[in-house]
Amino acid sequence: MNSLGIIPLNILDTSDKIKAKLIYGNLKELFEIYKIKNEDAHRSIVFQPFQPLDDYVGKTKSILDDINKENYLEAINKTQTLINITLEGINYILHYDRFYLKSVIISGYILWMLYIFIFIEMKNENKLEQFFFYNSEENIFVTIISVIILVALLIYLFIRYSPFLYYLYTIFPWYFFWRIFSNIKFLKEFFIKQKSMLPFLKTIMSYGLSILAFYSIVSHKIIIIFI
Repeated sequence: MNSLGIIPLNILDTSDKIKAKLIYGNLKELFEIYKIKNEDAHRSIVFQPFQPLDDYVGKTKSILDDINKENYLEAINKTQTLINITLEGINYILHYDRFYLKSVIISGYILWMLYIFIFIEMKNENKLEQFFFYNSEENIFVTIISVIILVALLIYLFIRYSPFLYYLYTIFPWYFFWRIFSNIKFLKEFFIKQKSMLPFLKTIMSYGLSILAFYSIVSHKIIIIFI
């Protein structure tokens, strides 16, 4: 069902005819996986298909012609090439939403850190009541804009037939965005009152290192930082 393996022809002690048929069967299996995932993805209005496999039928016909004409080595080479393209297509579909998800999750962590920072500072100044409750026209305007942004994001996810978890991932940073900008006036005043920005810069640096570490995890890349 989910096998993405490729038959190692080089270790098989059999004829080129058998190898050609085996590797062709391998291709059909892999393309079936791609086909099913591609059909699911096509439910989305904004999905961009994987172009290199548009002529799959023509390419497989050419392979079958070579097998029927006993051009087995040619058929094997064409099949292996098409297998690599098919694997690229599967990878393309599986990671189609990676950029959106990484952006949403990383934004969520950044906004969450800033949210906690504002909460702690307002608590230190005994202004938590302002943090949770507001009546000013400025904050109502921020709320309206935030709701419009949320509705737009939810519509975007809906037309893409996104899984339910995607909605939760999106609401996570949106909530912090809304609460931060509802208290943006306090944040501006906080920066103005600071005689030294060194403590704040240290905090930002620690946040930055945490974000880089998280990015290295979700991107499968190792980031080396020299201090």
